[in-house]
Amino acid sequence: MASERGCELDMGTGFDDLTELSHPALEPAMLASGALNAGQIANRELLRGAMFQAGFVGINSEWWHFDCGDRVQVRASFTRML
Repeated sequence: MASERGCELDMGTGFDDLTELSHPALEPAMLASGALNAGQIANRELLRGAMFQAGFVGINSEWWHFDCGDRVQVRASFTRML
């Protein structure tokens, strides 16, 4: 996600990081331990808010992973491009 100046925002981990630091469900504990800071969590919440408003849903283990709508409906309605 980029700032108004086009700079990448600090999300606490890089995209596609699969460590526990990427788990939205663990953010309160990570904040309490100092592994993530309030700014990083605020940036994640900004992204989640924008994505949820657009109809995407997130998962509990990856801050950067969003799905569009119901998986069964999406798979039945759209052609997968390889």
